[in-house]
Amino acid sequence: MTSFIWHGFVNWLFGFGGLGGVVAIVAWALWAITPAILLPVRALILQVAVGATVFAFAWSYAAVTNYNAGYNAALTAIEKQNAKIGHEGSQAAKGVRDCFDKGGEWDIEEGKCVTQ
Repeated sequence: MTSFIWHGFVNWLFGFGGLGGVVAIVAWALWAITPAILLPVRALILQVAVGATVFAFAWSYAAVTNYNAGYNAALTAIEKQNAKIGHEGSQAAKGVRDCFDKGGEWDIEEGKCVTQ
């Protein structure tokens, strides 16, 4: 979970979302403490702040969604491999058990049942 959060933060910070976030923070700060000289452009500053905020959140959502999609695809592939290997292991164990049930001995080097 920590790596998921860290990946999301780093991806956001160094991607376009981080750039949008920095622009949004600066624009909101400028809008909140607009000096008298900037009053004519206060509406523009507000538009930039809102746009950059929406962009930063949209980029973050897209990054997390893509990360989750890749994570889930990898888990699905691993689960399929585990199921296949688990089935093969069960079959091998069944072969050894059948060998012992028949009174034989399992030759580890050959991987075969040796009956006497």
